[in-house]
Amino acid sequence: MKKFSSTSPKGFGNSDEGGENFNDLDDSNKNTTTIIASKSGEEIAIDNESIITDDTKNSYEEKAFLDHHDVELSISPKSSSIQTATIGGYALTILGTQMLNHIFNSYYVETFLFIHNLPYNYFYIGQFLFAIFNAVNDPLFGYISDELINDKKKRYSRQRLMLFGAPFLVISFLLPWIQIRGLFEGDQRTGLGDFIAFVQFICALFFWDTSFTWLVLNHCALLPELTESDKEKGKISTAVSTCSVLGSLFLLPTFILFERPSQDQGNSKYTGNLNYFRIYCTCLAVLSFCIIYFGNYLINRGRAQSLTNTPVVASEVSDEEVPEAPETRFTFRHLLYIIKNYLLDFFSIFKQLISLKNFDLFVAVNFLNIFSVALFDSFKVRYIRNYVQPWMEDNFSLFTSGNMASIYLTVTTFTSESCAVLNSYLSIRFPAYSLLRNTFILRCVISIICLIAVAITVQERIIGSALPVLFLFCNMIILGSVGRLLEIALSNVVDEDYVVFKRKEKNSGNTFGINALLTKPAYSLAPSVAALFVNQDKVESGASTLFYLFVVGNLVCAALQLVFWKFYSLKGQQQTTNNANSRESSAAENCH
Repeated sequence: MKKFSSTSPKGFGNSDEGGENFNDLDDSNKNTTTIIASKSGEEIAIDNESIITDDTKNSYEEKAFLDHHDVELSISPKSSSIQTATIGGYALTILGTQMLNHIFNSYYVETFLFIHNLPYNYFYIGQFLFAIFNAVNDPLFGYISDELINDKKKRYSRQRLMLFGAPFLVISFLLPWIQIRGLFEGDQRTGLGDFIAFVQFICALFFWDTSFTWLVLNHCALLPELTESDKEKGKISTAVSTCSVLGSLFLLPTFILFERPSQDQGNSKYTGNLNYFRIYCTCLAVLSFCIIYFGNYLINRGRAQSLTNTPVVASEVSDEEVPEAPETRFTFRHLLYIIKNYLLDFFSIFKQLISLKNFDLFVAVNFLNIFSVALFDSFKVRYIRNYVQPWMEDNFSLFTSGNMASIYLTVTTFTSESCAVLNSYLSIRFPAYSLLRNTFILRCVISIICLIAVAITVQERIIGSALPVLFLFCNMIILGSVGRLLEIALSNVVDEDYVVFKRKEKNSGNTFGINALLTKPAYSLAPSVAALFVNQDKVESGASTLFYLFVVGNLVCAALQLVFWKFYSLKGQQQTTNNANSRESSAAENCH
């Protein structure tokens, strides 16, 4: 005889067959005692001839199945909160990824353009190819991860899939900082060296995005699978944002260790101590892997503990009734079958998702947010050199400008992540919808104030004034604080998709993947557009252009986001209530 267990469904079921089977229970099982929990938390034993309570209606589908197999049922109260270990592990995972992501996004453009001397035409081609790859791999990984999670054998979990990407993440992080072209050419710049730098640029971006996407997509998809409560999501988001704050601190010494090459007389060799920067990044990569691994362990431990508090069904079924699935060899035919099913399922799910108005609005808002973040991240190091350092040289004589610029960069990132913690805490008490709307309004106000101040007071003297310094500081804080709120908003879309299309499992992986398909091109579009407007060689002529590009681009994006967000209808607990009402009405119909 073999024991097995399963969990009871959340809320009421939707199957008509389940209702019929529940009403037609065999007489042979009428003497079976069922344990249910009363409102006071005490366990009460009833038999199957007693009056059916609301608690027993929640599991009518399981009763029908278990009655058919002569099963004895026991239902225990479901845990209403997430284990602390799960929250801690979920947050530590984002710490391990963000401590690398902050540095990669801040320096990869500066590295390839000014250290590896990548020609701008190659840069545009690489960003175009990366935009295609960056968009395609997200829904593909989302589909693959969902297929692995929903496998009949249940051999994989989200946290295990995240761990698969950790070694590749740390290796891909180190690839951009290696100057490969120097091994194939001397002091003279050649076409071969340009092509080698281009190949390195493509490989670094593709490899990084593949590993980062795989890890973060499964991390994001885990959130709606952990809980449906906005308050619980807010608690998790607060912990995640706290770890993101800690991750930003690792950015502190990078500005000092990293130096772009001298532009004097066309000299293409860098003069900074980049070797120390590489050593620092290597140590950071090892630390990141250890943190991700430990976070994975905590998630497994927390979810294992939570299983002891979930409904359990104990039964005795013969080994013949539960045959072992035969092992199959993976062949080329299986690969074609997977690709065919992926394409069919993808287009079907894609068509369903884009039919949801809230998903379309979220994609538009998220695209503009990613565009703004990528614009600032790609050129903020150059912006700091052009604006922050000259202002600090005039006002801080006790410190070197490089040290102050490094502190400015770190404090800006640290403060933005701290505000993300505040937003996550506020999301427990206030809807994420309202908090996001307020950030869009605030960005519009800041950009308008900057334009008015330039026109009235600063005029032509932009370099050396405090206005560009304050603008970057304020705007980066706002942009960096909304990421967790957007995750909560998208997880609500996952819940809506789950209810509207009556899915058996939450379609979180595909939802996050298709969202990335439509929004990830913004990561390549933003630096490409910025490179067209900014004069890369002459700082004096390019500085003002970069400032106006930041201010105007931020204003346009924020205004469009505010317009789109006005029509987004998943506000607060509305979707959760609709979810419960939908299940309740369906269950009532079945019971009648």
